[in-house]
Amino acid sequence: MKKPSSRTMKTLKVIHFVGVTVWVSGVICTLVILSALSQQTSHEGILALLSLIELADYLLIIPGATICYLLGTAYGLFTVWGFVKHKWIIFKWILYSIACIPAMIFALPLVKAMRQFVLLNEVTAAAVPEFQNMLAILGALSSCILVIAVVITMISVTKPFKKRKT
Repeated sequence: MKKPSSRTMKTLKVIHFVGVTVWVSGVICTLVILSALSQQTSHEGILALLSLIELADYLLIIPGATICYLLGTAYGLFTVWGFVKHKWIIFKWILYSIACIPAMIFALPLVKAMRQFVLLNEVTAAAVPEFQNMLAILGALSSCILVIAVVITMISVTKPFKKRKT
């Protein structure tokens, strides 16, 4: 397999770094908004913060995660790293899938369900038990994604399963 040029690899690394930064920033934004949402005492405020969570998902999390996925695929297909040559890359892919697949399936539908619940029940405080349960689920999901993203970053830096040259 032809090895990409140094310039190409640097460009890929920069794009990958931007993608990871955007993805993780979106998750952090979601957690910050969730903490503000749990203190909200107005109907309009709750709806506005739910809209901000959706916006963070559409503008930060989805594009950042997509960039990471596409670049991971490019690394796997077009570099000497390959998909199965290094255990640390396989481990990153598994963790990335664990972080992203549940988020893709549950996060936005949960936010939309929260909005519907607020609208149908005219919720004026986030302290309503059913709403608190949905908030806790979304918070736990976002927290897990953030922890996994940090672990993935640590794996990228340390390459723990990499064969060492002696």
